[in-house]
Amino acid sequence: MGKNKGRKTEISFEEKLDIIFKYLEENDTSKTGIKARTKFREYPIGQWKSKMREAYYKGELKLDKKLETKLLDLGILREKKERQTAERLTWEEKYLIMEEYLKSGQSIDYGTTYNGHKIGQWQAVIRHLLYTESLNTVSPELKKKFFRAGILKKEKAKSIQSGSKKLSYDEKFQIMYDYLESNDFEQEIHQKTTFGEYNIGVWQDNLRQTYRKGRDLEISPELMEKFFAFGILREEDKK
Repeated sequence: MGKNKGRKTEISFEEKLDIIFKYLEENDTSKTGIKARTKFREYPIGQWKSKMREAYYKGELKLDKKLETKLLDLGILREKKERQTAERLTWEEKYLIMEEYLKSGQSIDYGTTYNGHKIGQWQAVIRHLLYTESLNTVSPELKKKFFRAGILKKEKAKSIQSGSKKLSYDEKFQIMYDYLESNDFEQEIHQKTTFGEYNIGVWQDNLRQTYRKGRDLEISPELMEKFFAFGILREEDKK
């Protein structure tokens, strides 16, 4: 397979596909998929998949219809999603959606979704912007509406700054999972990664250091398995 060049092996596109197909045959990827860091038999299949998608989106990957359909069905390739994302909505539009939800008398928590919109994440982001004094994209009039609706709270900024809000490992995992999912599991969490108001990169670093030192994380086996499945914890961290 491939051509040897010193210690490196050059793999053809067809050979890469064969390796990826073999991985999918031998592994249940219904929940995790092929992530950016996924390797199989020492091959970086996660990187291959990301590069294939990029080339496909740019129209640079020429495939016959049968193979293209197969790759789309397997989730290796994806058609670009023509959806109204949070990035495409203005803060005025986001506010109207959140206001409509609040009229039901329910509050917005981090995991709250409404009509397909992750309004809980929007709230977390705008509160983080308040804390970092980065609300320059929000007009003073709209800012007042956010405060009146309770979406923005000045005392919230104080709690973020003091670090007084404590989350369980389950809650932290869900927030980190949401970050990974929002990036199609192709963007890893690094030390300085933030998501909304949360320093998830610091959480990951602390988890890895605690695990590395052999300390009990007091995490259920099921949750521990999830941390490993999504690369938040790694076997190589354990000495």
